[in-house]
Formats: sequence, structure tokens, C-alpha cells
Amino acid sequence: MERIKKYCKEGMTPYPMINFTETHFYVVFKQSREYLKLSKKEREDNKGITQKTVEKPVEKILSLIIKNQQITQKELITKTGLSRCGVEWNLKKLKDENKLKRIGPDKGGYWKGVEKRK
Repeated sequence: MERIKKYCKEGMTPYPMINFTETHFYVVFKQSREYLKLSKKEREDNKGITQKTVEKPVEKILSLIIKNQQITQKELITKTGLSRCGVEWNLKKLKDENKLKRIGPDKGGYWKGVEKRK
């Protein structure tokens, strides 16, 4: 709520209406070009943060795999702090980018970092 007030004051936009029920509250913004400008600015400001957040887990997973090619997804979950879906998503990303390859079956197989060709 404080952030909303701050942005409204900085952007010289009207404060939103706040409605309450027994279980929820709703923030209602009247349509305004200023709100759209603020929204666009915030998305641009957060763009770099999002990209950094995505890159770090990928790098960590790759470095863990390089250290231990037989590491399991369960171990990756524990060591990275990611969810199962997060680890799977990052592994898929590494495979799609040809940075990682699975050799053998899920049980008994191992990971191999793909060498960059010069």
C-alpha cells in the first residue's frame, strides 16, 4: 500500500479506491495514462533483475553437474534451493541451448557438459 501511495504521489495520479469484504480487499485504479506510464517504467526497471535471476540458477546447476556428473535432480533441488519444476526447467534450458547432454537412462545415466566448439 505504501508503494502504491508513493507511485501515485510521484506520478501525480489519483489514489486508487480500496474496497474491503470479509475475506478480501480490492484496489481499484481509474484508467489513466499516467498509470500506464508508471507500469511500463516499472517493467523496464525490473527487466535486468529478472534476467539476472534466471541466469544464476542455470550457472549454478551447470557448475554442480560439472563437479558431479552423476548428480540427481533431488540433489540439485537441495543444493540450489529451487523447486523440482525449477530444476527441470533449468535443465531443459541447458539442454535446449546445447550446454548439457544426458548420457544413458534416467537411472544409472549421467550428465555431460557439452564443449563449446571454436
